[in-house]
Amino acid sequence: MKTYTTPLPPDQMAIFQSLVEKHFGEVATAHGFQLENLSPSLFGFLTSCAIVTIGVYPGHNPAVCIKLRERKPGDKLGENDQRSIGLGVVLKYLVSMAQIKPVDTDYDKLELSEKIAVQAAHLAQYGKPYLTNPNADWKGLRTWLDVKIKKGRTEMKELLEKMGIKS
Repeated sequence: MKTYTTPLPPDQMAIFQSLVEKHFGEVATAHGFQLENLSPSLFGFLTSCAIVTIGVYPGHNPAVCIKLRERKPGDKLGENDQRSIGLGVVLKYLVSMAQIKPVDTDYDKLELSEKIAVQAAHLAQYGKPYLTNPNADWKGLRTWLDVKIKKGRTEMKELLEKMGIKS
């Protein structure tokens, strides 16, 4: 079994890197920001209102994850899983608030090159308020997500109890 120091084999990492530089580089520069390479598998950029990270994670079907978080004073570019929200979640929130029409967010069915291009287009189109608007609804987004998480945990606990499994 081969192991890599990166989440993907070298040839796929090179493809990931060049596609992120192209597509997300365009999104960043369109708003006057600079895409930075944080590691072989992670890129990101800062706006005046948000921090965006673009990462790839290992697996049979590589997962490309775009995360956003509200930029607060003193925040640095990098990951913060406690505060970051996936782009797919942002899209679902916007649909639930009827701010956009439903968007196909099943990125896992796409090839790596398509995933990156589609996610960059979605970020540019639908994520723009979070990137550039100091009055973007981060609080509403976070509240909606917290409710979804709590509901999911409750449903999982109930399911486990029905199966006779103590959680």
